[in-house]
Amino acid sequence: MIASGLALCWLFFSGKPDFQSYDPTVFQLHAIKNMTSPTGLLVNKGRLFLSADHLDPRPGLYSLHKHPKEGYRAGLLQILPQQSIQGLNMSPTGSFRLISDRLFSTHPADWVSQVVLLSANQYNLLDIWKPDIPNECNNGQRHCGLVGLVNLPDGSMIAVTRKGPARLYRLQKVSGEWQVLRSWPLTVKGRYVTVSDLMYHNGSLIFLVKNKWMLASLDPAVLGERPGKYLELNPVFEFAHLGKSMRVGSVSFLYAGLAEAFAFDEGGQLLVVLNNKGYTFDKSPDQVLDERPKLLVFPPVKADSDKKSN
Repeated sequence: MIASGLALCWLFFSGKPDFQSYDPTVFQLHAIKNMTSPTGLLVNKGRLFLSADHLDPRPGLYSLHKHPKEGYRAGLLQILPQQSIQGLNMSPTGSFRLISDRLFSTHPADWVSQVVLLSANQYNLLDIWKPDIPNECNNGQRHCGLVGLVNLPDGSMIAVTRKGPARLYRLQKVSGEWQVLRSWPLTVKGRYVTVSDLMYHNGSLIFLVKNKWMLASLDPAVLGERPGKYLELNPVFEFAHLGKSMRVGSVSFLYAGLAEAFAFDEGGQLLVVLNNKGYTFDKSPDQVLDERPKLLVFPPVKADSDKKSN
């Protein structure tokens, strides 16, 4: 408890998580009940929220509650049929913003990325925006389109798509319309990557790099400095060893990874959602080998300097 308290104090006074305070070998693993395919995670006013894509029987927005005996259970707040939700955050106006890579319908006009806004109190549908970003969802590929969308303090917007490789788009409002200024593929250590979530946090863009099992950062200032043909992300927290200790009944997950979304709770814990899309776990550190998705919880741990001083 002393170690956790010291780490938490550092987090609160610094105003942002120190990724060095997390140990990738120290974590808790919890099953998420009542959900098949979680894709987005949000902490808002002390509450946890999830989104689910079209592979879930009920895609849409969920709340996530922790019960002393039952563990984590998801509760549906608003169903969004046929939407392939890939991300979740709050809009600048305080609405829930769900990022969808497409709507599965018979109309080709729906086969594009969509941003769905829901009211913060009643979870009613407020608006659906279709940004002018190519996602190639009409070519039959399932892994395409938007996975993240955030606003920056300078008035611009950052969007990230998943399709090979992940690509970052910088948008600016021109005459009341959002327009793409430029885009770049994303790399880590010189290699193209797959991104599954994005957050703007305390001056940095933080990416969940799915196929690398890591969080990586980017200083938004470089976007105005005429960067080259690609953007190199800086790894800040790696937990790839868990890829070897968690296996599901599909070979594709060995290469694509399970890490789908992340957030920081008010206690400074790093939360990561693992989406197995309904496949049964064949291997898991907690030996819960069922089909439920998982929530990884990395608590802040005591720094080496604190250990020596105590």
